[in-house]
Amino acid sequence: MQQLDHTLEKKNWEKMQRDLQESLSKIDVEKVQKELEESLDKIDADKIRVDIERAMKKVDLKKIQRNLQLELEKTNKKFINRFLMMEEMAKEKQRALKDMTLEEMDLLWNEAKKVYR
Repeated sequence: MQQLDHTLEKKNWEKMQRDLQESLSKIDVEKVQKELEESLDKIDADKIRVDIERAMKKVDLKKIQRNLQLELEKTNKKFINRFLMMEEMAKEKQRALKDMTLEEMDLLWNEAKKVYR
């Protein structure tokens, strides 16, 4: 049985090789080369350069947008941490922020800023 499988595989492989050689012999290399040269002549190098520049600008804009987003997130976290610290400091003084004057809250804010720079 194994010998039969091996023989069938060999015959299939030989047939594939013959088919490939036959297909390759039908290819008109000169025609393919001429079509390739014509295609290359049609390429507009300036348009490609402009397209590449546009693509690079989009990539740069995406990087800038991502950096801005990260900076905004960082700023928001800093603000939240400062505000939570203000609430804790007010609580330690047995006060609520809503009952404090702007001057008192400003003092707490400045203290929190020293911690969260």
